[in-house]
Amino acid sequence: MRGRPFENGDPRAGRPAGSANRSTAAARDAFNLLLEGNVERLQAWIDEVAAEDPYKAFGMVMDLAAYVVPKMKAVELSAPQDQTIVVNFTG
Repeated sequence: MRGRPFENGDPRAGRPAGSANRSTAAARDAFNLLLEGNVERLQAWIDEVAAEDPYKAFGMVMDLAAYVVPKMKAVELSAPQDQTIVVNFTG
């Protein structure tokens, strides 16, 4: 006889929400090691491409950056037409 499925929040229901699974973490670690071991070669490849097509070389750098720098989510603010939106930055 099969038991009932786990309910949300049940500590026996697998890995916690938001945590990476082991295979994803292992793949990221392997990719990071590959990049770290080839930094000089990557720079040479980018330089070689830049000599012919700087725009393409820039694209290569931006593609690599996606693995290092997290992308920020776009935020949209809206208010009724008769109201003003005020944004204060503190730091």
